[in-house]
Order: sequence, then C-alpha cells, then structure tokens
Amino acid sequence: LVAVSKLPGVTTEATLQQLQEQLRASGIHQPVTKMSRLDCQTSGALVAILGDATSAAFHVTTAQYAGRLVRKDYLCMCAGDALGSIGTVGKMSARMSTAGGESCRIVIAPKGKTAVTYYEVLARFGSPVACTSKSDFRPKVLSLLAVRLETGRRHQIRIHLAGIGRPVVADSLYNHAQLQEHREWCPRMFLHCRRVELRDLCNRDFVAEAALPCDLQAALRPLMQ
Repeated sequence: LVAVSKLPGVTTEATLQQLQEQLRASGIHQPVTKMSRLDCQTSGALVAILGDATSAAFHVTTAQYAGRLVRKDYLCMCAGDALGSIGTVGKMSARMSTAGGESCRIVIAPKGKTAVTYYEVLARFGSPVACTSKSDFRPKVLSLLAVRLETGRRHQIRIHLAGIGRPVVADSLYNHAQLQEHREWCPRMFLHCRRVELRDLCNRDFVAEAALPCDLQAALRPLMQ
C-alpha cells in the first residue's frame, strides 16, 4: 500500500501519475493502481497499491472496500439550519443514483444504490459575509463536521448534505445558489479527507492521515475568532 496527500484542483489520476513518476525516479518500478478516488476539488489522504490488478495487494484491498472495512474520515463545512449542538451525531442514508445523460451530477433516488454517511458536529459559526439588504439570503449556520463514510459512492457527502438542505460550502455543483457568497471567504469546496484506515498484506493497520491544507485553514481561521 502507498498513500499520498492529494492537492485540491488536481485529479486523482494526475496525482497518482505524479506519484508513479516519483517512485520510478527513486528506483521503484511497480505500477501504482487506483483503489478509490477523491473529487478534483477535494483534498486529503489518497490510498493506492503498488501492483497491478493481478497482484495480491489489489485483491486484498478490493475485498476490504467491498466488505466496507476501509474507514474514511473527512472534515467538511456545510451551510444551512443547525444540525444540532456541538457533539451532535447523525446518520444520512438516502439512496443515490447518477442523473443520467452526460451529467456528472448524482441525485437522491429511492431505487438507487445504498449510501450511508455518519457525521458529528464539531463547531458552529455565523456567516462571515454581512447582509447588504433585508432581501439577502444568508445561511443561518455554518457547521464544521467530522464525517465518516460507511459506503463510498461518488459525491456521497456532497449529495447527502445537499439533500437535507445543508450543502457543502463553496460546492459549485450542489450549492450553486450560495457559491458567490461562499467564494468571498472560502476559495474552494470545504471538503477534506483527513484519514483512511485499512489493513495491509500482513494484516497490520495501515493508516494514512493528511492535515487540513493551508487554504481551508485560512478560511476557517476568521470564523473561530
């Protein structure tokens, strides 16, 4: 297993290609194979394997993902009515499906695939953007959440939070109505994978952690003052 901290604005594929080149330059010529992905604007821990699709590492890791044995923890900030006081925990389990056609959007669908997301409220803030008129819409609360995925569907956190009226801050796909306001203080979608945990070929814990990057730290700092 191998892990890298993916930067925002860089695709999973480009990140792993760069890792492959770095490994080759250091004398490691095994292929790097993708096991999961992060959205382009999502930063954080990304785990892959050294080996191709015929390797033992690939089959063992694939079995862990299929058996929902891989733990993935995220930090995100959402906008909307409060999800509860600090320490409140909750679960979102709406089924999901692709929108169809050429769209990359995911939608809530009663007959879609199972998707389960757990969250805990870490902090709550007011909007840093002042109202300019009585007609301006401002979210009541910005909630910083610790999120854990039981399943790993595409856009799962984003669509689950949007589906309950608390979209991720600065999400250009599922929170377009508030995008301009959020971009005034947050440069990109506030979603970060901070920890991935699974088992290696020797059945030992393999933990990859990634600190919150500077751009999201800078967005968070004035809210905490």
